[in-house]
Amino acid sequence: MAKLLILFLFFSFTQLIHAQEITGNWYGQLPDREHLLLDVRKASDGYSALLDIPEKNIFRTRFDSIAFQDGQVFLKHSGLDYEFIGSINGTTIKGEIIESDTQSPLTWHREPLARRTQIVEHPFPYYAKDVSFLSAEEHIELAGTLTMPDEQGKFPAVVLITGSGAQNRDEEIMGHKPFLVLADHLTRNGIAVLRYDDRGTGESKGKFRPATAENYARDTQGAVQFLQNHPNILAEQIGLAGHSEGGNIAPLVATWEDIGFLVLLAAPGVSNLDMDLKQLEMIFENEAPEDYDRDFAHWERVYRSMAEIDDKETLKATLDTLFDSWMATVPDEEFVIEGGKEKFKREQIESHTSDWYHYFLQFDVNQYLPHMDMPILALNGNKDMQIEAGQNLDGFRKTLESLGHPNYKLVELENVNHFFQPCEVGTFPEVYFLEETFSVVALEEISGWIKENVMGEESENKLKNAARK
Repeated sequence: MAKLLILFLFFSFTQLIHAQEITGNWYGQLPDREHLLLDVRKASDGYSALLDIPEKNIFRTRFDSIAFQDGQVFLKHSGLDYEFIGSINGTTIKGEIIESDTQSPLTWHREPLARRTQIVEHPFPYYAKDVSFLSAEEHIELAGTLTMPDEQGKFPAVVLITGSGAQNRDEEIMGHKPFLVLADHLTRNGIAVLRYDDRGTGESKGKFRPATAENYARDTQGAVQFLQNHPNILAEQIGLAGHSEGGNIAPLVATWEDIGFLVLLAAPGVSNLDMDLKQLEMIFENEAPEDYDRDFAHWERVYRSMAEIDDKETLKATLDTLFDSWMATVPDEEFVIEGGKEKFKREQIESHTSDWYHYFLQFDVNQYLPHMDMPILALNGNKDMQIEAGQNLDGFRKTLESLGHPNYKLVELENVNHFFQPCEVGTFPEVYFLEETFSVVALEEISGWIKENVMGEESENKLKNAARK
């Protein structure tokens, strides 16, 4: 009855509210219980919505349906047995959530309901302007923000490249904005920064999928070309700072453009296959050791198949057999939240044969590093549960040493996670509740290295003067 009543209220709501923007991130908390994080995006047929529940270790689970009309919002997730009805009013969505016939008030907010200590707000002590530029070759219009120490003079610059998944220019993750904090720090230290929304995200045009890292690299190439033609940028001192998968993209772009330096943040230093297998091992060791014997071999075979099989139809047939064999060993109830075994298998095969994921598992940064002679800085945190510091810094070290590379630095940061947050354990559920967005030690390491290795004496004096402002 409760569900019928709330649906009736949704469709008969008489007080219409003027249309407002629902896309973006929203944060809520059930009374005295877990936090709910909502990510709403535009889709070809309306909207899509993803849900994170950090306390339950549930991330990026998709709502079955989302309806938004005249200020009213309706969400449904069959696997969690959630239904939500509410109305949007500026920076809040107020309503009721029903879970297993239990009804509770729930208000979503635009800002996270957890403390943040690195808040970047207007007015800035530097020049900041929203800009647009075209992706190289595909000519997709991309939107971003350029920050510079001043409107006068010429400055070194860095393009920030996000990691996997469609992300905005701040690389926003669970209420944190690491690229905003990084851009603010670098600009205060005299370095111009261009950060931009991924294609099909935020204010950028185009579609995020289907595409591969090579397509996204063309977007970054367009950002570099924009800076090369900017009157206030030193064209020979344009660098790339890539986080995670962005650390794959940065060396790729550097084979096409004259890049001054690379900053690789939690980036793979080995093949993506080897990196993913190590990540898989860490996940089972830290989050599901009881499932290792049953599940690890299955996922290892999936990843190896993706890396070794080029033909898409052959890969699909191989994965179909692998998933059928593995799922026969797993109880049905473990797939309830995913909508059942068949739905889970269908979505997994679609995901693991996508253009992006197939390309990703066949990518090896060591194919590109031999072409790099510019200064390189690579940083990893020792609490990174996604790209393990030891494996990947060792990978960079072996390759760069074998090449006799003239100028590189590898840094392993203590008690820092994949997103460069100071942390205790490094697991993903911890991210939302951490107060600090970007390690101050990491920020100073990056800006100090750029000053020391990229600029000459004249530029260094300019940087010092800009930093005093």
